[in-house]
Amino acid sequence: MQEFDLEFYRANANAKLLSFFEYLYIKLGLKEDEKFLKEYFEIVNENDLIESLNYYIVKNHVTAQITADNYISFITTFYEELYEKYGVTNEIFLNLEMKKRLLKRTKGITTSLRKTESKDVASDEQYETLRIGLKDTMSHFKYEDIRQELTDYNNKSIKNTEQYYSLLSAITVNIVLEYAIKQISIARLLLSALNLREKYIKINDYKLPLNNDMIRLFNLYLPIRSFILQTFSENSEWLFVTAEGQSCLRPTKGGKGQINYDTFFKIVGDYTEGKKSLTPFANKRIIEMIRAGVDISTISELTEKPANTIAKLDDVSREQRQKEEALLKFLKEDKNNFKIRRKGYIDCPYCGNSYEAVSENWLLVQFVKNGKLYLACKECQGKYE
Repeated sequence: MQEFDLEFYRANANAKLLSFFEYLYIKLGLKEDEKFLKEYFEIVNENDLIESLNYYIVKNHVTAQITADNYISFITTFYEELYEKYGVTNEIFLNLEMKKRLLKRTKGITTSLRKTESKDVASDEQYETLRIGLKDTMSHFKYEDIRQELTDYNNKSIKNTEQYYSLLSAITVNIVLEYAIKQISIARLLLSALNLREKYIKINDYKLPLNNDMIRLFNLYLPIRSFILQTFSENSEWLFVTAEGQSCLRPTKGGKGQINYDTFFKIVGDYTEGKKSLTPFANKRIIEMIRAGVDISTISELTEKPANTIAKLDDVSREQRQKEEALLKFLKEDKNNFKIRRKGYIDCPYCGNSYEAVSENWLLVQFVKNGKLYLACKECQGKYE
């Protein structure tokens, strides 16, 4: 059998498994740096799994049935892997009747949720899917390949510039996910807004720090942008340009311009079931800003969303936070918390701490009230009686 290492799973797990691990740490009363033994998974019972599902729903702001249903599917698959690789057995996942009963109880919870995801705020699952897709797309970018593609496009050897617009949209999607900026406002950014030397981008008079991914993407993008402008003898002030060196905004009668979503946000549809709008993801980021203490007026100025729209998201955030606080309080105060049993160890009846059952850890104490001899650990010596 392989040796179990929770840190490996933490580093590679999705939001569902991470939530399950987090729940177990709270439930077990373990500190973050304490080693997690594979045997702990064996003492998880049906009620614990139901409680962990509720924890996942509240902590991750789950609103759709399918997202909650997928949680149990992931946990089931995880336990199958624990059994096959590490010999961890839990009767719930080995006994068909017990498994059916668990699924029936989980259905009673998940059917109370919406049948579809909220259109206003992206779920954790939608966010995770987009993030994973974005990361995968970014891992394939190479300057030489993109430049060659543009050369072939200019020579009319190919009809489309897939790689260039994937790079462009990777940057714009990152900006939305990080700062919740309107998509059309990103298309209107000028080259002067970017300062790679000091690692910030200025949007709506706010100097916003660039994360490592965006710094890397901009360092790749800017030489390619220069190559495009030189090829077409253009001298553009726009930060983002098309493969022909033009603005990414298409002219409209009103003069405000319109985004070509198929190019400027090319990769979005690949990971959001064909939807091109990033508004639900921007709203999710706004809620995170609110929870971090950023005031409504600042968020409104940065994102160009009306204050009353931000206030509605503030209400959503407050409701979510109240649910989380109530759930976390319950878990920490729950009298039915797991009791971790280790072979060869016993609990002191006075302080409750567990020590190895060897004579040097224990002593007999006598209390005046009845004169009887009682077993107590040497640490507390029965002082908590």
